[in-house]
Amino acid sequence: MKTNKIYIFIMFFLYYVSFCCVFVNTTSLQAETYQHVIISTVDQDKTIASYSWIQQRKHVLHRPTEHHLIQTIPPIRISSFGQFYYIMEGTFNRITAYSVMNLNQPIWQYATRSSEDIQEETLPWDIIFINENKAYLLRYGCNTAWIINPSATSENNFKIGSLNLSVYGNTASDNGIPEMCCGVVVGSKVFIALKRLDANNLFQKAYIAVFDANTDTQINTGKGEDTKIGIPLQIKNPIGMQYVENQNSIYVYASGAIDPQPDYSGGIERIDSETFDTKLLLDDGNDLNHPYGYITAMVVISDYDIFFVGADSQEDNTLYHFNPKTEVIKEVLFNVADVNYLKHKSFSGFAVDQDMMLWIGNQTDQQIVAMNTTPKENGRYSVDDDTIMIPTINNDKNLFPLQIVFCEEPILSNENSNPSEEVDTSCFIKSMRGK
Repeated sequence: MKTNKIYIFIMFFLYYVSFCCVFVNTTSLQAETYQHVIISTVDQDKTIASYSWIQQRKHVLHRPTEHHLIQTIPPIRISSFGQFYYIMEGTFNRITAYSVMNLNQPIWQYATRSSEDIQEETLPWDIIFINENKAYLLRYGCNTAWIINPSATSENNFKIGSLNLSVYGNTASDNGIPEMCCGVVVGSKVFIALKRLDANNLFQKAYIAVFDANTDTQINTGKGEDTKIGIPLQIKNPIGMQYVENQNSIYVYASGAIDPQPDYSGGIERIDSETFDTKLLLDDGNDLNHPYGYITAMVVISDYDIFFVGADSQEDNTLYHFNPKTEVIKEVLFNVADVNYLKHKSFSGFAVDQDMMLWIGNQTDQQIVAMNTTPKENGRYSVDDDTIMIPTINNDKNLFPLQIVFCEEPILSNENSNPSEEVDTSCFIKSMRGK
């Protein structure tokens, strides 16, 4: 009798373990990855801004979204690192950190202005991350970038140093503010783009300052002039940068001057991250001949694929595909019935997601469009059926997209899970713990 009980218990145990293994394997096979995209918006009068997150899940061809909205005052900027995103509010001189694991709860909120700053608005503009404990905070309204600890549990431990960039500014009129705007990390080097406006708000020769991330000292690139030891650019008014690892190259795009006097001095420039040599890949032209208009956005997909936005005016933008190998530039056409689809629109916001879809902020129609970056056989591009509409605020006040930023995501066990819920598929171990 005792032998039979032992036999039954062993059979039950094996059945239970087998069930758990099947359950774990099944949920793993069905697991899918969420995407959280953070979008900043502004109203037409630029008096109301918002940042919102969209929880997006790709299951077959359907892209359900959940849009949330938090109101603030412009200007605002967004940056992300891993599963964390950071909202930078220029008017309030502060940064607020969030995690996709708990979207409603700020992790911390720290000031971006200290008693040493004489500017009323420091204008935090971007964060260049080395790791979870070190990053560089670019402050557009100041002559120093802060070295920060994004994991600091108190404000006293948030700022851990600074980079002095005043040599690139106009010291006679603005205390050496060089208008630092964006940057990238390549190995142990940090590249920071500087717009450099003069006293009349006219763009001067733009520079890339290069720092050693281990020592926080500036590197003499051998390309600069006088005390400006960084990399001088051929294009003016840089807006964004992207590092392409397999080419060991940095791509910078710039729009040149638009106000108060048009100046076609922008384009796309490539920098060798080792030799610091530069090459102008795309010149936006001159006053008489500027076939693509101002270059206002860019993303590099591969050695053969660069997408950029050319603007004839603020309201009339065109999306182009550029093959830097062949130097062929073509207007992007879509596999839709409307031949004027996404033509003569105003674009703001450009980002590629984990599925290699290019997300485009369509300000004209207050929506986000996701485009497949691989063309069909006819050379045209497809778009997601589900466009993401930007909601209104304050009694139907329209909001328009500005920035699109993605966060890395946890893998969930099933489509009903939420990133803020801890997923545990080890059912047998869990049941034993409960004994």
